[in-house]
Amino acid sequence: MQWTAALILAGMLGLASAAEAQTPQAIVEGIYAGGLTRSSLDRMRAPANRARHFQPPLVRLLAANDREECIDFALTSDGNNYDEAEIARTIRMEARTEGDRASVDVRFMSLGKPNHYRYEFERAGDRWKIADIASLGEGNWRLSQTACGRAGRPAAAGRVVSSAAAASPAGAYCYRNRHALLRLDVGANGSARFRMETVGGGGHSCHLEGSTTPTAGGWRYERRDGTGHCRLDITRAASGAINVRDLDHVCRRSDCGMRASFEASNLSLQSNPARCAS
Repeated sequence: MQWTAALILAGMLGLASAAEAQTPQAIVEGIYAGGLTRSSLDRMRAPANRARHFQPPLVRLLAANDREECIDFALTSDGNNYDEAEIARTIRMEARTEGDRASVDVRFMSLGKPNHYRYEFERAGDRWKIADIASLGEGNWRLSQTACGRAGRPAAAGRVVSSAAAASPAGAYCYRNRHALLRLDVGANGSARFRMETVGGGGHSCHLEGSTTPTAGGWRYERRDGTGHCRLDITRAASGAINVRDLDHVCRRSDCGMRASFEASNLSLQSNPARCAS
């Protein structure tokens, strides 16, 4: 019995070790699983998990992004709207390893456009951790070069006031880009009611409205029901544009068509009320 228990324990430890020692390509495959439908990236970058998956400079950058929305672009595709089926059908990966460094190039088509991403890794003990992410296509950016104006600075003591709310006095506002429309009715206390509509591939769409609470970077909508914890973070970038992030894509699963998403970046404030009409 003791030998049997020892063998079972050794097997369990071996499986755990294998899971911990994922190859860089296996990690990236998880990020693009199902054409991004089941992407692991949001879970990896969550505060409780990021130190296990990212090298320290990116951990610090992600922490700064929690305080100030400086990462106002999608990390996995060129644009926040994408065609999951097209990505899954066309995705190709090429991995290279040199000693304690590795890279995985990812190429795919989405909404008829070519995407090219590179994930760079460095070994940390028995784990591979992401050291950088770069868009080598239309996006043309490198995550490590993202500037956060208040990165590393301690938060001011006392009551936290939403920077976006402070820049948006009480009143009605409308923001939009090519695929998304967001209406905000900001109250005197900084909270806001919102209504958001987006259009994705194949004419599929999203619609959600409700009340938000102020955060350090904007507003947050939360709902817990049978579909899970739906959370939208609505934040203002340094440029004044509005960005929307759907945590773990839970809101998308319950309030969107198959090829639509709430994720949106660079929503511009509209000065023409006609563009915001229902």
